[in-house]
Amino acid sequence: MQPDISKDGRLVAYSSDRDGRGHLDVWVEQTGGGGRVQVTDSDSEETDPVFSPDGSTIAFSRDGDVYLAPSLGGSARFLAAGGRYPAFSPDGKSVSFAASDGRLMLVDLNGGEPRELQTGFDEIHNSLWLPDGNHILFSAIESPDSYDWWITPVDGGERIPTDLIEFQHSTLG
Repeated sequence: MQPDISKDGRLVAYSSDRDGRGHLDVWVEQTGGGGRVQVTDSDSEETDPVFSPDGSTIAFSRDGDVYLAPSLGGSARFLAAGGRYPAFSPDGKSVSFAASDGRLMLVDLNGGEPRELQTGFDEIHNSLWLPDGNHILFSAIESPDSYDWWITPVDGGERIPTDLIEFQHSTLG
């Protein structure tokens, strides 16, 4: 589940319980055939794998925290607490993620504490960096009956609703 494909199209990462131990790990396979690599092997749930722009690294969620690991296996390193749905910046120098308390966060891979980009949501889901590297598109639930995609500048500022999804609780029933 939750597949991602490397920018060059040669690798696919996904979460699976294929090792039969009853929890999800991150796996990588070549798209043209060949073997698979079990990237993570812990007793934790590891989900949301995404490739770095150069394909050398995978960011993923482990029991509600964000980690990094080499794409073809190796030791994972902790990146940030309380996050899911990581996304690499186009230059590969930063990772955005959704904090469990409804904030969109950004962390520099060269060190430092994560910083808040947006707050005030009930829940944030997937995020996607725009090609300019200066904006992030993300999906969020703003209240129990309001869901939309938003764009936020990376350097701070107001979020912009896209109004692409006109979800209203009243339309459900």
